[in-house]
Amino acid sequence: MSVRELNCIMVLEDDENLRETLVDVLDSLDFIVEGAADAAEAVVRSEHRNFDIVISDVRMAGTMDGLGALALLKLRRPELKCIVMTGYADDDAPLRALDMHVDDYLYKPFEIKDVLRSIEQIRQAGKRRSFFSNLWDKHMRRPRLERALESLTDARIQALNGFRVAIRSKQINLDRSWELWHQWEQIELDFARIDMGEVEAPPQVVEAGVQRYRQFAKGFTQRTLTSSAPPSDPQFKAQFRKLYHKVLEGQVDVEELLMAVFVRRMPEGRRKLDGDLQKLYEDLWSVTD
Repeated sequence: MSVRELNCIMVLEDDENLRETLVDVLDSLDFIVEGAADAAEAVVRSEHRNFDIVISDVRMAGTMDGLGALALLKLRRPELKCIVMTGYADDDAPLRALDMHVDDYLYKPFEIKDVLRSIEQIRQAGKRRSFFSNLWDKHMRRPRLERALESLTDARIQALNGFRVAIRSKQINLDRSWELWHQWEQIELDFARIDMGEVEAPPQVVEAGVQRYRQFAKGFTQRTLTSSAPPSDPQFKAQFRKLYHKVLEGQVDVEELLMAVFVRRMPEGRRKLDGDLQKLYEDLWSVTD
């Protein structure tokens, strides 16, 4: 199956200068792009063209804000990719964005290259997921099972993308992210056992896995540590601090995060036999003294 190019974009922004700047830049890069000044115009434009990506401000005049418009557009086209941009630290906006599973969250002021990087990550996701999936399968003890695990895989991707957006939107801080990551690693280890065929995967096991990923995502609403803080591990904490800041700065996409536990826990000698795995480890986890 070919990967869609995702080259049709709408910019929903009531600031005329920023809207026109983004439209002009994207047009110069051969995207099909239209601008909308408010939510109502965005809805009308979406009725005449199937946009692949919508870049939307949060606050704008009118009865519906940018997030409300995105929710309506995604209701009509669930596969729509969404990038949120805002100049305000709003307690409500990140949670609403997480609820509708947006793909990225940018704080103003940003540079045009930040928007372009976010767009490119979204456009390349299918190709990169295929690459990392092949890399995963290459190093499994047994090939990935061809079973009805699609719902579990989808829940996994959705949960980790939510984790990434929660960091990007500053909904969760470093300490809370660190705590959540320990939970994530345990879930991931269990997922790997199912994926390798070490654990049978009848429907009830798959559904239990889906529920664990959904429960993990509920942790994004909490900004502070729970009573079950992770064990002290200064070296791992330093590694995670690097990963956290790379995610915060938009330098890590969800495909790389999906490999993060796998590559960190792989024995060093085995990892170094594969240049792709070693590079990924160095990009995500390697820290210098």
